[in-house]
Amino acid sequence: MNYDLGIFNLFEEFLNLFSYQFVWKALIAGILIGIMGAIIGVFILLRGLVFFGEAVAHSAFAGAGLALLLQLNPLGLTIIFSIGSAVGIQYINDKKIMRDEIILGIFFTATMALAIIFVNLASGYFAMTEITSIIFGNLLIIKTESFIAMIIVCIISILILFVFKKELH
Repeated sequence: MNYDLGIFNLFEEFLNLFSYQFVWKALIAGILIGIMGAIIGVFILLRGLVFFGEAVAHSAFAGAGLALLLQLNPLGLTIIFSIGSAVGIQYINDKKIMRDEIILGIFFTATMALAIIFVNLASGYFAMTEITSIIFGNLLIIKTESFIAMIIVCIISILILFVFKKELH
């Protein structure tokens, strides 16, 4: 008699998933995103810039839209737009020209408007498919270059946080 308890086969199949490289990349990427989100989120919350992440994310979307319009790899322009908006928001915030919420609202809406313009100018099936992939993402199909870039950005971010931890409080 064969007493096959299905749960053991299910567990074995689950363990077999880890024999694929794309599963390991997705797992590592998810862990890194979780760690960085937690660490950076604390600083953003303590500084009262709750919508900072939204403004930077929408500026990244504008960078991706411009990259699609120019038929470039979206990763580079996404990073440039994200860093540029973060620096711009902080620069205006330091000048005390206006309240934080107003600055974030301006960057949020301006970069979202740019993203919509760029995506509409880059119309076509490929552009729509690519922009949908960028917006919603899928860790299981992360490209190696994006994975490496994410690791580098995480390492640089952690180093910056440790070097400037007193200034950030």
